[in-house]
Amino acid sequence: MWWHSTGLTLQLLCSATCIALAIGLPMAWAWTLVGSRTGVFRWLDVLVGAVVVAAATTPLILHATAWEAAAGKFGWWWWTGAGSIQSLGQGFRGVISVGWIHGIHGAAGVAGLTRLSIAMLPPSVVQSAYLEASPTRAWWRTLLPAALWGPTCGITLVAMLTLTEMTVANLYAYTTIADRFYLYYAIEPDLTSVFWVMVPTLIAIAGGAAVIQSRLRNLGVMVTMPRGIPRVPASRLAMSVATVTTLAGMLLLAGIPVATFLIKLGMSPEGILDGGLAIERWMTSIRVHGQDYVWTAQIALGTGLIATLAGWMLAACVYRRRGWQIPIAMILWFWFCIPGPLVALGIKQFFSIDVPGMDSIGRRTLVPTFLALLPRTMPIAYLILLVAMQFTDASIWDLRRLEPSRTARLAIGFRLLGRPLAMTLGITAIIASGDVAATLRIIPPGVSTVSTRLFGLLHSGARYQEAGLALTYLGCVAAAMAVLWRLGYRVAGGEES
Repeated sequence: MWWHSTGLTLQLLCSATCIALAIGLPMAWAWTLVGSRTGVFRWLDVLVGAVVVAAATTPLILHATAWEAAAGKFGWWWWTGAGSIQSLGQGFRGVISVGWIHGIHGAAGVAGLTRLSIAMLPPSVVQSAYLEASPTRAWWRTLLPAALWGPTCGITLVAMLTLTEMTVANLYAYTTIADRFYLYYAIEPDLTSVFWVMVPTLIAIAGGAAVIQSRLRNLGVMVTMPRGIPRVPASRLAMSVATVTTLAGMLLLAGIPVATFLIKLGMSPEGILDGGLAIERWMTSIRVHGQDYVWTAQIALGTGLIATLAGWMLAACVYRRRGWQIPIAMILWFWFCIPGPLVALGIKQFFSIDVPGMDSIGRRTLVPTFLALLPRTMPIAYLILLVAMQFTDASIWDLRRLEPSRTARLAIGFRLLGRPLAMTLGITAIIASGDVAATLRIIPPGVSTVSTRLFGLLHSGARYQEAGLALTYLGCVAAAMAVLWRLGYRVAGGEES
């Protein structure tokens, strides 16, 4: 049975990475051309960036809810005027559905990291490439190979999620290695199950370690990132194709999911859209699941705060020790790649040791949940804050060290890293709010988050209840991303508080 799950996992890996590349790379090409122009294209550049960042950080369970509501068992795509569901909707299952959801989520990361890697190239390289060939040929034959670390990192992250994440696979009964471990061995594992679940983890770790070793030797290289792309001498036809490609990419990443939630909320049993019905159902979902939002906010903010403080302390320790940065990055990548059910199992075993009070903490508090979510949040917090420290002039840190008072040094640190710390807290909170795999087996009895609630409801299809729950969740994520985008813009622009 493990060999069968291995074959399914490899099929999912191939399909997800192919979809991510097929959507992400053309979108990155179009985004590069759009970002090189002024006027209305500048606004389109900002909008694409916001959509890509939001789609990449949006929890995977929300992507699954959107596409299940669009093309799944009760998907509105296959709804007829007679109120029946066509058989085409039944085709969205198995590797098609799981691969598509993972691929769409990964496409945002591939597009964003590819665009970032192109922007980090010296302007002279970009200009000479466009002088020697047409914009399209120059991008694909010169710029993309020169900035290959961007799509490589994106595909590595996609592969890591498909190998170690079980949330979407479990929804569609697609038994990957991680899902088999969750279903049959998460409570009482044996040595064989632990070995099999660690095989894809070790593959992901090896791939990530190779990227870190070959491409990210000096995290300070991010400091030299140019503010923009030099103007590209593209023809009107090329700009038209780039604009259409960009709009199509935004439609897949954000337009269809948001429209799906609105349509599902407002569609009556007769197949008629009703705005009043949509508002009524939305308010009902907020009232019924209000407690889920409260628990989600507590867990997300608590985990984000712990991850931010831990990442800050670690980044401060290795900021001046360049020789430590690659080993620390590899250790954190190893931690990041451990499947959520395995993390939850280890923490559950830790709190079951025979020490007074440990069992009570493990069963009646959120402390185990916070710890289970740290492997996916603390490495990200460390990376963001380490790069933020690289942006800060070293002489300022030297002056801070001369302060005799520890309180004064801490205050200066908050002043220098105020906005990056706020950004880190928001990003890690969003990631923690949607991590289903690590919380399902360890969350206290009676506690339910929005993501775990959606995970339970989606097994029977996506109806208006799930759409209302997901729409409010998506609105909260979008509001948080808008604030983070503004903070990131001010940090990049060097504005003062």
